[in-house]
This record gives sequence, C-alpha cells and structure tokens, in this order.
Amino acid sequence: MAAMVEFIEANGDAARGEEVYRRENLLCMTCHAIGGAGGRLGPDFTSIGASAPVDYLIDSLLQPQKQIKEGYHVVMVTRKDGTVAAGKLASENDTSITLQDPADQLIEIPKSTIASQEMSPISLMPPGLTASLRKDEFADLVKFMSRLGKEGDFKVGSERLVRTFRSLDDQEGDLGYAD
Repeated sequence: MAAMVEFIEANGDAARGEEVYRRENLLCMTCHAIGGAGGRLGPDFTSIGASAPVDYLIDSLLQPQKQIKEGYHVVMVTRKDGTVAAGKLASENDTSITLQDPADQLIEIPKSTIASQEMSPISLMPPGLTASLRKDEFADLVKFMSRLGKEGDFKVGSERLVRTFRSLDDQEGDLGYAD
C-alpha cells in the first residue's frame, strides 16, 4: 500500500484523473456526485479528498465492500410473497420503507408485506470497476479524488455558476461560431 500511495503522489495527475472519472464506462458519475452534479446512489465526492486519506481511496476503489460508508449499505428486503428487493435505504416511516435501487429507482415497500429485512455486507459498488485501468490511469483517478475538497483547482465552491457555451456551426460549411 505504501508503494502505491508513493506512486500516486509522485506520478498521479489530477487533471487526467478527472477525465478518467468522467469516462462513461467506469460509471463513477452514475452513482457519485461532485458539487451536486452526478448520481445520488453513492457518497458525494465534493470533499472526499479533504476527508479521506489516499490509502482509503485506493481500498475503496479496489475493494468496495471492505469499508462501506455509513448510510450506503445495501438493505435486503424479503417480502412475504418471497420476492426480494435490494438497495440503499432512502427513507423509512411507521408504515413503509423506501429503497433506492442500483438503477436509481425508488421502491416503496409497505411494512405489512415484509417477511425479513437485513443489512448486506456487500457494497452497491461492484468490485472490478477499475480493473480496466492501467496503473497510471488508476493513479490519476486517485490523485483527482484526493484533491477534491482541498484548496486548489479541484475544490468545488459554494457559489452558483452560469456558463455560456459556443458551438461550431457547420451549416454553411464555413465552421463559423454560433451561440
């Protein structure tokens, strides 16, 4: 672990790591948000670098079930009819529980229909999501995550932003700009 942390500190590039994080096939943004943008199924990463050491980030990526953040455990519900539902506990009241499943759908289950309910030791994040990354790409991803929430280029501010984008307009064949 010490050698991997040292490699990341010496060779990881946070800007390249952000590109890795945004790759659609890795599904990071499907489950995790940064500054309110992204999924809600997994923990928000806005300040993860300020609160989690690099070795924790490495473990979380390589072995997601090793340390599951509180509030993000999988709840398994077996109904009296034998059907099973699983997901993160989104809410609970006197009459029902609501689970958020891996597809980000909410499943409301009346308590009167529940035969059993248990917390699973399995993470919603499947193992192996980073297996396709080269060592340098993995180092870049961890470096990016380790910078989130710290002062610098990757700190997400609390101010609201409005951005203007320009796109190339090729209708005339001249590739002129159009707003």
